[in-house]
Amino acid sequence: VDISGWRLNGGIDHTFKGGTVLPAGGSIYVVKDVNAFTARTIGTTGGQRLLIQGNYSGQLTFTGETVELVNNDERIMDLLDYDNQEDWPVVPDGSGASLAKIDPHAATEAAESWTFSNEVGGTPGAANFTTRPPPEISTVLDLEATWKYEASGTDLGSAWRDPGFDDTGWDSA
Repeated sequence: VDISGWRLNGGIDHTFKGGTVLPAGGSIYVVKDVNAFTARTIGTTGGQRLLIQGNYSGQLTFTGETVELVNNDERIMDLLDYDNQEDWPVVPDGSGASLAKIDPHAATEAAESWTFSNEVGGTPGAANFTTRPPPEISTVLDLEATWKYEASGTDLGSAWRDPGFDDTGWDSA
């Protein structure tokens, strides 16, 4: 599909460049910063050629937004109107997990078509899910639990997320 001149309107605004052709079964990534996105995804796409455009203007909010895909004839081709209430997943609301479509062929507007990505920061250049989406989490934080924090300023990398991480030396709060 030739989407040259089509636009994204709403929380973010972007007009697709002339000559933008989306191949059958393909994807296009509209990103805030093309250079940063390319640097992050290099080596993670399994040789897949990505169609990338940017740098869009605006910003999506955690609390909800409407984004329209509009063609050259001003026809709305797709629409996403999400929020952080009712049936929408709450995990992507500022946690670092991306809002992710469960099935790319499902209706875009339906809240039940969406969940959160297994990967913090999303899965650019790859399918959101290789098998099935993660289960919905009803409690994100237990505010009554004993919390631990690392006060030395040491960079823990991502090891702290692993089950069984040795938290020796952490202080309780």
